[in-house]
Formats: sequence, C-alpha cells, structure tokens
Amino acid sequence: MTPVPPSLPSPSPSRPYGNADFALAKPRARRYLIYLVTKHRTDDLRISGINPLISPAVLAYYLPINERVASVVHTARTEADAIIHLQDDRLLAVVGPCSIHDPEAAIEYA
Repeated sequence: MTPVPPSLPSPSPSRPYGNADFALAKPRARRYLIYLVTKHRTDDLRISGINPLISPAVLAYYLPINERVASVVHTARTEADAIIHLQDDRLLAVVGPCSIHDPEAAIEYA
C-alpha cells in the first residue's frame, strides 16, 4: 500500500477514509487521497471549498428564538395539524428529503 501523507489521518478497519476525513485533510493531502481512490477526479469538480455546518444546538445558542418567530412556528404547526385532521380543506405538501434512496426511510420521514 502507498504510504499516507502525515497530514492525513490513517484509516482503520472500523473507520475507513470518509467525507469527514477528506474535509479535514489539507489540500495537498486531498489530492493524494483522490489519487489513492482513482486516477481521475469525477466528483465535486466545481466545489472550491468545504465549510462544515454548525450543530442546531450551537445555532440556537447564537440565534435564540424570539416571540415573533415562535408565533410563526406555532401558527404553522397549528394550521398543519388542522389540515391533517381534515378540519381545514387546504392541501398540505411536505417536501423532502431532496434525494430518496431508501423508500422505507422516506416513509418514516413523512
């Protein structure tokens, strides 16, 4: 096996290289990792960078809900509940996830 550059974490049977490892690797190591997988890069050709998302808990800490937002959420949930229980004749469309590869998970999500 080709040696792994020092800036890239070493894989293990329980934790092979994944997207998180790729995102954390330095640019030079990323190119090296891509070469280990394939000679030709075919994915993410137009992505210039990766910025990890913060957790919902951190977001809620920095942007706490205010009364106006709480009112909008409460109203929307109340109206959706009325539609589901046939007390409102409007149509409710729940959209997501953007890519369904597991029909059972999609039904659970719905």
